[in-house]
Amino acid sequence: MGFAAETDELLGNAQKKMSEKDLDLIVANKVGDTVDSGFESDTNKVTIVKRNGKTIEYPTLPKEEVADIILSHIVKIEK
Repeated sequence: MGFAAETDELLGNAQKKMSEKDLDLIVANKVGDTVDSGFESDTNKVTIVKRNGKTIEYPTLPKEEVADIILSHIVKIEK
């Protein structure tokens, strides 16, 4: 799994990174144009992109909740 902190082309750039790095999923996080998401905030608004192309968009949540969501997706990855 990987992370894509992007300022533009959020899903396109995330999918490109996922493909280039051969990841099972990537967490896409739009940064730079909002105060409630990113490095200087206690919250994030993320989209999980899966290898099969499915995307799951989450509302703005505390970073601890986002971490729990990410972990729940990781444990579901089949190998």
